[in-house]
Amino acid sequence: MRKQIACLASILALSLMLRPAAQGQFTPIAQPDAWYISNTTLLPTPATFPALSVTDGSFTVNLSAAADYDRVVPGDWSTWNSPPWVETPTPHVLYTGVTTLTMTFSNPVSIFGFEAEPDPFNIYNMSAVFYLGPNPVGTITLPVNGNAGARLFAARGTFFDSVVFSSEQDFAIARLRYGMDPGGPAAIPEAGTLASFGSMAGLGLLWLRRRFLA
Repeated sequence: MRKQIACLASILALSLMLRPAAQGQFTPIAQPDAWYISNTTLLPTPATFPALSVTDGSFTVNLSAAADYDRVVPGDWSTWNSPPWVETPTPHVLYTGVTTLTMTFSNPVSIFGFEAEPDPFNIYNMSAVFYLGPNPVGTITLPVNGNAGARLFAARGTFFDSVVFSSEQDFAIARLRYGMDPGGPAAIPEAGTLASFGSMAGLGLLWLRRRFLA
């Protein structure tokens, strides 16, 4: 009996060792402050248009709708905002003409953000839902003024691999940044590791069941 209990304890201990690291707390970032900028990498403007992705070669954001061209404030896109709410009042912006845009990442990160402003000169609700796989991990909803009122939609502290951004009106986005939160969760275990653990735990429990029934 003692041997069976010891074996069960070993299996439970192994499960604690191999389970995914606990996710950190989803924390919105209201402004592009020094911490945010120093812990993230700015994705460059796409070289060609229409663009279905934004990449620096190491990390890629795939867009559900093509950004048909690059606009520069205050030229093709009239206004943006000023620090501390945004990084710069004259960014390159991407315009897709849609009211819902899904941004899918090449790999999970624990910091991601972008700035956004609606097209019409009025205040509209804009919302960013951050996902890890099919599961939402956090939401940021802000009223944003289309007349020089662009805002940052960014978060840290947990893993996400896509963002669904929606607005009451069409919009532009700018300054896409990504990174790994130094105070965030550890790396996600590889699928092979979890599968191996599942097999080991299953065999162990089956052995225990047979021992108890014998």
